[in-house]
Amino acid sequence: MKEECNSSLPISAQVAAWLRDIEQHQRDVLSEWHRHEATWAVSLPELLGVVEVPGKRVRPRLFLLILGLCGGKYGAAARDVAGALELYHGVTLMYDDIQDNAQTRRGEPAHYTTYGVSATMSLCVILERQVNRMLLESSALERPVCLELIRRLNEMHLEMGVGQMAETAWVRDGVLDIAGDLYWRMVASKTGALFAFAAETGAFLAGLPEAHQAQFRRFGQRLGVLFQVVDDFADIFLPDTDGKPRRQDLREAKRTLFLLEARRVLPEADGGGARDSAAGGGCEGGAGAVGGAGDWGGRRK
Repeated sequence: MKEECNSSLPISAQVAAWLRDIEQHQRDVLSEWHRHEATWAVSLPELLGVVEVPGKRVRPRLFLLILGLCGGKYGAAARDVAGALELYHGVTLMYDDIQDNAQTRRGEPAHYTTYGVSATMSLCVILERQVNRMLLESSALERPVCLELIRRLNEMHLEMGVGQMAETAWVRDGVLDIAGDLYWRMVASKTGALFAFAAETGAFLAGLPEAHQAQFRRFGQRLGVLFQVVDDFADIFLPDTDGKPRRQDLREAKRTLFLLEARRVLPEADGGGARDSAAGGGCEGGAGAVGGAGDWGGRRK
């Protein structure tokens, strides 16, 4: 599928234009489906809520940048893949908001606070299927390419779920001593997997060999880990200037790098009480260690 990009505009300008087109394409696809199949079951504003929340569109932007840098073409295939990618990301945010009991998302009420938890979870299932349909029904994607994208998407979905489950279980069970590089592996799965998919897919659609795709996958995964660490830092230390409520991670006792490091370095003079208080709870055993980045257990080499 490697094709030359014939636009004279800089790649960054092309990406900005395509992102606007992708947002409209998402609305059109969902609106058309709603008109033909779902007007009796769900309102259009409820359905479109996931795609109309403002955002930076980091993941489709990453996909488009790598596609362009690798010599791929910005056309209908790129639009369909980027739209599916951003829709999938929107679904994960709705799940996250329910799990974290977050009241807002990007300065707007979280979807479930308006429409209810049960309805939002049902909508997530619907939209997950829509992601696959956007790929399967794309006239611009050759069938083998489409099926390979869905295979990789499903693998990424599983990897993200495992990372999210690990973090949820640590909080649920009061685990504070995260051994070795498990923290980094969790972040690489929970957040890094979607970045890895975006980067790798850009190289894949541009027609690069598998070895080069794997390099972009590793780059995307590490970028996703960095993104998560910066987001965790902002939650604790930066003022609320972007509509995101601060200290949410602390309130939820989420196992962030900063919480785990605080537990490790706080004085032991009080018998560990200060550490346990800072971490949001107690735990049996000695001081934990957050390991280096390591390999993080990625599947494809």
